[in-house]
Amino acid sequence: MYVFFILPLFLSMGVFLQSFGIGFFALIIPGFLLYRQSQYDSKYKNIFKIAIALLIIYAVFPLSSIINYLFLKPETYSFETYTTQNLFKTSKLFSSRISGGIFGTGVVLLLISYFYRAKKTLTAPTTDEPHLPERLLQYFSLGSLLASFTLFLYAAFQHFTGFDYRLPGNIMPATNLMNDGRYRAMGLYGHPLSLAGSALTLFCFFYSLVWSNLSKSFASIQFTAIYLVIACLQICIIFLSGSRFAAMVAFTYLLALPLFSKLPKKAQKYRKWFLLICAVLVPCLGYLTGIFKRFKEINLSTDLTSVIGERAIFWKVHWQMFLDSPLWGQGYAFITQFLRTHYYNEMGFHDLERKYNAHNSYLEILACAGIIGLAVIICAGFFFLRQLYLYSKDHPISSILYQCFLISLSSNAMNAITQNTFFDATITYQYISIFMIVIWASRYGSSNVPT
Repeated sequence: MYVFFILPLFLSMGVFLQSFGIGFFALIIPGFLLYRQSQYDSKYKNIFKIAIALLIIYAVFPLSSIINYLFLKPETYSFETYTTQNLFKTSKLFSSRISGGIFGTGVVLLLISYFYRAKKTLTAPTTDEPHLPERLLQYFSLGSLLASFTLFLYAAFQHFTGFDYRLPGNIMPATNLMNDGRYRAMGLYGHPLSLAGSALTLFCFFYSLVWSNLSKSFASIQFTAIYLVIACLQICIIFLSGSRFAAMVAFTYLLALPLFSKLPKKAQKYRKWFLLICAVLVPCLGYLTGIFKRFKEINLSTDLTSVIGERAIFWKVHWQMFLDSPLWGQGYAFITQFLRTHYYNEMGFHDLERKYNAHNSYLEILACAGIIGLAVIICAGFFFLRQLYLYSKDHPISSILYQCFLISLSSNAMNAITQNTFFDATITYQYISIFMIVIWASRYGSSNVPT
């Protein structure tokens, strides 16, 4: 159980330590312990199908590149930066826009499903603990509380000082500086938006746990308070990152979850008081962190120097990429290697300093993999969610965790309208950890039922 306390500490650090933490503390160690603990998992097919869905989602982008290379693109381009050898040397032809953590998780889950299938007999578990799923969630929550508090302190220090021990001179670049002289915090991640997306993931997960517990009373009031403290720390981190859209999404969920939660009569009083407190504290938080001033900085013109102007250009360029190859897209390898810059230049945006990706996850998928690629990802995503539901539905704790996972996932699905949310490894690892918590809670729960 202690591995689930350690896991959130690794998730609050950089991508390398996140991947290490996921590999050992969310996949290998729990899988090995549960493999030894019980003899058979009758739902191994669900784990197998979950793994297949993840691998399909990962494979869409390299397949789009390979299809474009073999069938749709001419043998040579007139652009100076492109050669066939260059694509192979940089391995771009086989790379994916999706984090490698999805591929690694899919492979490990395939192995786990195989080993669980190989167990031939059903036996009772060798454990004396009657409430393992609850204990799992408690350890994960306590670890998340420590990680959230530590990250909040560091992000607040960054926000006011610009300190970052990883950068030259221990100071963040001028691009992170806001007009009021404070900095957009990025914690131990690579960008403020990565910090915001990661915090949004955890905020919505633990915040939905608060209202789920008030509705269904599956945990003590002490742990309800812990969930709420974690959620509060994470929404503060979102505001410290200076991410406007993530803050808007978080505020939407902050109000929507208590309004739409079905609470017993004795718990309904919490809803009114909580909404009143939010109405007072959120504006104060927005003022203290400077995010309200960030909203005032928005220039609604389409000038190249304006916020909206740059985003509009990103979307316009990638929309044109999609229109030029609507079925299979342009191929991720070709876009990253030379097509993106070519389109910006050909469409008259030579002077644009930041020729970035779409800053819209859905438009990025359409540009890279077309309608077919987007359809495959959506179908595989729903198939993944369906199999995770079937695996978790038989135990009350894992079922609640699954619902909270869906709520958290939907928040970044909204955030993906203006960000590269689902292509960010930092955010992806947070979601991998949560759905693995759902799987292990269900597995521990099923292990407690004598067969």
